[in-house]
Amino acid sequence: MQSPIRDWSDLEPAFRDRIKLVLQSASQTASDRWQSEFVTNPSSAAGLALTHAAMNAAGIWDSVGRVINPWAVGIFFVPSTDMNRVMERATNFETLKSDRFRHRLAHHSYWEKSWIQTNVRQAAIHIGINSELENGEHKAEVHLDIFNGFYRGFSGILSAKHVLFEVLMKRPHSYQTFEALLRREGVIIPSFVY
Repeated sequence: MQSPIRDWSDLEPAFRDRIKLVLQSASQTASDRWQSEFVTNPSSAAGLALTHAAMNAAGIWDSVGRVINPWAVGIFFVPSTDMNRVMERATNFETLKSDRFRHRLAHHSYWEKSWIQTNVRQAAIHIGINSELENGEHKAEVHLDIFNGFYRGFSGILSAKHVLFEVLMKRPHSYQTFEALLRREGVIIPSFVY
């Protein structure tokens, strides 16, 4: 049975403060959006909470300007105006270059620029800015990869597992799996369920 999602007023204040600006828009408050979009969709709530926790721990949450939509292990978002600067200063990320074979395999074809976290074996942040505008705005995506072939530069075993299980077999993982992996890495995850 699925645990119910916390109402906006019951979220941890620090988490609520960090996500408020990226959820609100000219036509909707952050609390109204949370209540209508997240309370009824545990997968979206988990995607935002887990991705926020991972990005916050890695020091790159400020790359998010406004959340477009989340899913179980990631979010689409409008990047902040200084996303490139935030990412280039992040010490535990590698810029994926299209002229390197292994980088090309990890760089999604619809991304203009992308990065991968290098200091965690599992539940690694994979982030990129889309090449084309959507509705006149830049769009970016961040998701968590279960196996990280870029761990400490290169891991052949983790690369093979990623290709086999995630790319070829498209093995699904629950947000609970990623929550456990992030906790194992010492990432503090805000409570979003009762």
